Amino acid sequence: LYYFKLRHYLAAGFHPSQFIIYPARLYLDHRQNMNTNPVLEAIRRKLGKSVLRPLEKINATEITNRGKHDKLEEELPDQQMRHRLREEVFAPANHRLMSLLAEKVSEGMVLVGYKGKAGDVAAVTEWMTSMWDL
Repeated sequence: LYYFKLRHYLAAGFHPSQFIIYPARLYLDHRQNMNTNPVLEAIRRKLGKSVLRPLEKINATEITNRGKHDKLEEELPDQQMRHRLREEVFAPANHRLMSLLAEKVSEGMVLVGYKGKAGDVAAVTEWMTSMWDL
């Protein structure tokens, strides 16, 4: 449901170029190397080369959230309800998000790792779903 929050920030006057959007997996897959992490590199391009460089090496596996989280099927055992939520709530909101991101790339919004053209909703959807569990 990121679409609704992002839309409000943009409507409040934040410029698309002030946003760096990235799939969580892209950051997590590279969290062991703070120098070459593509997400951190994108942030540094905006904020400066010395930003987000820890003085000491951080062992990311030691600070990972280790809490137990029930699977969705356990939290919401009603399969029909899960299907309705996916189809009636999440799918439409995700489509709106993809459309908004695709549109705002042309205004300077950064989508870390995205190689497609501005306005290409299908390419943005592929980029996002390849790294995010929607």
